[in-house]
Amino acid sequence: MVADGHLLLILNTVPEEGSYRRNAVFFWRDPKGLWRATASVEGLRSLQRLVESYVQASRELEDRLERSDDAASLHDVMSRSVPLARAARNLHLALQEARQAMDDPELINLRDIAGEAERTLELVREDARIGLEFLLARKSEEQTEQATRLAETGHRLNLLAAMFLPVTALGAIFGMNLTHGFERAGPGMFWLVTIAAAAGGGWMLGWTRRGGRS
Repeated sequence: MVADGHLLLILNTVPEEGSYRRNAVFFWRDPKGLWRATASVEGLRSLQRLVESYVQASRELEDRLERSDDAASLHDVMSRSVPLARAARNLHLALQEARQAMDDPELINLRDIAGEAERTLELVREDARIGLEFLLARKSEEQTEQATRLAETGHRLNLLAAMFLPVTALGAIFGMNLTHGFERAGPGMFWLVTIAAAAGGGWMLGWTRRGGRS
C-alpha cells in the first residue's frame, strides 16, 4: 500500500513444514526512506533477512530433491514445495508492486532475489512431480510385466493339463479292479489305448491353443 510517500508491505514468513498457517510481518518505509518492521528496529535488514530465508528454504528443498530416490520422499518434497512456492510468488509480486511505486534500489535487489527463489521452488515442484510420475509409471510397468509372466506360466500349465488329461483319465479307468476283458488282451491293446490317449491329448492341446488365440 502506498500513500503520501509512505509504503506499507504486508508479507508472510516462510511457511513451516506441515502447517498451513501464515505468519504476517509488516514493513513500513516513510517518505525519508527509513524502514521499520514489526518486532524489529532494523526495518530494511529485517526485510532482507525475510527474503534470504526464502532463498535458504528453496536451496534446502532443492538438496532434499537431489537426495530423494523413492515415491515417499518425492511426495514429501512436492508437498513442501507447494506452500513455499505460493508464498514466494506472493513475496515476489509484492516487492514488484513496491518497486513500481517507489524508486528504491534496495527494492530492485530484493525483488530479483525473491524472483530467483520463486523460480527455484517452481522448478523443484515440477521436478518432484515428474520424478514421482516416472516412479509410478515404472512401477506400473513392472506390475504389468509380472502379470504377463504369470499369465504365460498359467497358460503353459493349462496346456500341460490339457495334454495329459486324456492319458490320466484312461489310466484311471483301466487301472480300476474291474473285469472288462482287456486284462487278457495282448500288447496290441496297450499300444492302442496309448495311441488313442496321445491322440486325444494332442487334439485337446490344439483346441486349447485355438481357444487361447481367439
